[in-house]
Amino acid sequence: MRKEEGAAEKLAEFVRYAIGREFPEIDTTAPLATQAIEMLRAFARRQAETVTAWVRVGYVQGNMNSDNCLLSGRTMDYGPFGFVEEYSELWTPFTSDMEAKFGFERQPLAAQVRNAPPHLHTPSPPPPPPPPQPRSRHSPTLAAARR
Repeated sequence: MRKEEGAAEKLAEFVRYAIGREFPEIDTTAPLATQAIEMLRAFARRQAETVTAWVRVGYVQGNMNSDNCLLSGRTMDYGPFGFVEEYSELWTPFTSDMEAKFGFERQPLAAQVRNAPPHLHTPSPPPPPPPPQPRSRHSPTLAAARR
């Protein structure tokens, strides 16, 4: 991996800027590493609150990319998106998401994976649960007794 001249200083400058702009609750007299950790904790809390609010009202952000996961905890991009009209745990408005990685009930996991350090990423969220098995109108015992 190529290291850019002054990259560490640029990163420190960015972290200080982000903290100053979005995280007034962070003590800027603390060491920068401590500030960065506090920023990540605050960001994770904000992202969790945002995604919880989405799920609470049936909102589905169809694609969890960086403009849907701002440090501020806000979402700036609203597409593709939709609202669940009839409950379906993996419903997504994003027609290119054939695996429903960003489906309704997967949004909390998608936000966690999206915002985790790259070395913690998994290739994709776990596979969907198996489809429900058809149920007999009668209990198995009753159905067997009728045969």
